[in-house]
Amino acid sequence: MVLVRVFGKSTLFTRFMWSLIFSVTGPFGTFLYLPIYLQMVFWITLTTLIIICLKLTDYTLNSLLKIKGMLLLQVGSVSATSAIVFSGMVLMPSALRLNSVFVEWGRTPLFGYILFCSAIIKGTEEYAEKFWTSRDLILEVPRLLERLDTTDTTIMSISARDHQVEITCPSGQHALRIRFADAVQETAPVKGYVIHRSHWVAEEAIENIFERQTRYMVRLRNGVELPISSAGHKTLNEAGVFEKYLAGVHHAVA
Repeated sequence: MVLVRVFGKSTLFTRFMWSLIFSVTGPFGTFLYLPIYLQMVFWITLTTLIIICLKLTDYTLNSLLKIKGMLLLQVGSVSATSAIVFSGMVLMPSALRLNSVFVEWGRTPLFGYILFCSAIIKGTEEYAEKFWTSRDLILEVPRLLERLDTTDTTIMSISARDHQVEITCPSGQHALRIRFADAVQETAPVKGYVIHRSHWVAEEAIENIFERQTRYMVRLRNGVELPISSAGHKTLNEAGVFEKYLAGVHHAVA
């Protein structure tokens, strides 16, 4: 999964854009000592290493160490990546170094430069990922909607009702005779989560997450409220959705 993300559209775009910008502008002394083609090789290599480290640290912090909170994850990922890349460059055998560049960088805060590069690369990559995701959502209609008589291009929620499912779209609800699991598989590219054995919701349709008595509920933008099971709670928590809507969590009147 990490390898796939490293070669995704957003990461390839980020790598190419910043490698080109850094090669042309030659920051941190590289312009003084390297011809343009070597600058390109240098910056492509460095940005690639930074992106790989960012993805690995994201996975480690989020999936293995279970650290939650978007700001904490971003700061931790950028800081850990900078430390890894900095250590690798300092410990690199002298025969493999671009010595003239290291002479210039040695006079200045090298770690700060790497931290700066890591931060702007991560920010650009996340913005590019959101752009590509929203673009794909606009261009591609979920297969499930092709089964319905509707002009809607997105889905808000799916709920199992007896031997059929109830599909909620911006324009209204539709009933379809299909297994709930099969319906969920046909929601791509809409990003969503199974919050209960009988309910799936699109992330963009979530207005709020709140607690009612002893259970959590999701309120959609159309006012519909759906229960969250313990498995659904784990799914939303791992995806960072609970943290995203933490400020909106409130106690509703039963």
